[in-house]
Amino acid sequence: MTGVGRLGLLVAALLAGGPPSALADEVVLKNGNRLLGKAFREGSTVRIELDEGVVGVPVSLVEHIVSGMSPAELREQERHERLVWLDWHVDRVDPGDAQALYRIAEDASRQGFPADEVHSVLGLVLGADPDHAGARADLGEVLYDGRWVSREEARRLADLAHDRDMRERGFVLHHGEWLKPQEIDLRLLEQSWRRALDRVEADLGATREALRAAEQDVAALAADRDAAYAQVSFARAAEFEANAKEWSEHAAGLEAELSVVDQRIVMLEAWLEECGVVSALESP
Repeated sequence: MTGVGRLGLLVAALLAGGPPSALADEVVLKNGNRLLGKAFREGSTVRIELDEGVVGVPVSLVEHIVSGMSPAELREQERHERLVWLDWHVDRVDPGDAQALYRIAEDASRQGFPADEVHSVLGLVLGADPDHAGARADLGEVLYDGRWVSREEARRLADLAHDRDMRERGFVLHHGEWLKPQEIDLRLLEQSWRRALDRVEADLGATREALRAAEQDVAALAADRDAAYAQVSFARAAEFEANAKEWSEHAAGLEAELSVVDQRIVMLEAWLEECGVVSALESP
C-alpha cells in the first residue's frame, strides 16, 4: 500500500497546494542589508513581498538580487518535507501495528512537528488500536466510565456524578458546601440568634453610653451646686440641689434598664444552650 493510501485524504489535503516550486529573491542593498522575499521591479522601484507585507526599495539602493525562497515558501517547503517523511515511514510499517505507528508519532513530536501532523499519525494508531493509551493521552483524552473523552469532559462528568451521588444521599448544596437539611436549619437558626445577640449587645452598649453621659451630667450639676453654695444665695443652691436629685434619679432608672438588658442576655444564652448552639456573650 502506498504512503498516500495510508495517510489517506489527510496528506492529500495538507499537500493540496503542492510543494513550493517558484524561487523567490534575496535583495542585497548597497548598505549591506538583505531582504528575503519575492522581488519584482516596477519602474524605478523594486517591490519585495515579505512576511510583514510588501515594501518598495528604489533601484538606486539595490546592489544585486540573488535567487532564493521567500519565508512563506521556505515554511511550505519544510511542511512538504515533513509530510513526505511521515508518508515514507508510515508506508513501511504494518497498518495494524499500533505500537510501530505510535513510535513514528513520538519521533515526529520529538522533532517538533506541528500538532496537526502528529495527530494525523495518532489517528492511524487508533485505527489499529482504538484503546491505545499513549495515543489517547497525547490527544488529551482519558478513559472515563468505559469510553474515551477529553480531560475537560471527564472532569465535567465526574462533577455531575458527584453531585448526583450527594443528592441521592440526602445532601443539599448550600453556599458551595454539601450539607444535610438539618445541618442547614441549625446553621440558619444559629445565624438568626447571633444576629439577635448582636442587637442586644448593641442596645446594651447604647445604654451604657447613656448611663455614662448621665453620670457626667450629675457630676457637672454637683459641681455647679457646690459653686452655687459658695457664690450665690441659699435658694439658688437649693435649685441646683433639686436638679442634681432629678439627674440622680434618671441615672438610677438607666441602671435599672441596664439590669433588664443583662437579664435578657442571660435568658438568650440559656436558650441557645438548650438548642445546642454554642455562643457566649461576655459582658465587659
